Amino acid sequence: MLSYIGTGVGVVGLISPFLGKLFAKGWMKLAHILGKINGSILLTIIFFIFLFPIALLQRIISRKDHLQLKKPTSSNFKTREKIYKKEDLDKMW
Repeated sequence: MLSYIGTGVGVVGLISPFLGKLFAKGWMKLAHILGKINGSILLTIIFFIFLFPIALLQRIISRKDHLQLKKPTSSNFKTREKIYKKEDLDKMW
């Protein structure tokens, strides 16, 4: 049944370029809408099933303050005493 519909749409698209473009435009609009919906759903599922539990376990297990958010200083700026040479700037990456 679906193969007949697909064949019919293909034949109509070959015969009439206007209707072919109309079918293509409608199909791409549907694909865009489904892509937005599926992307949001999949990203939400991945976040709550994988990333959120890993972050909670990391917070429970490790007591280190990697981002130095709890440090009582007024600034997170660190002074670096380094004398730069010409070779340091040759290959920066």
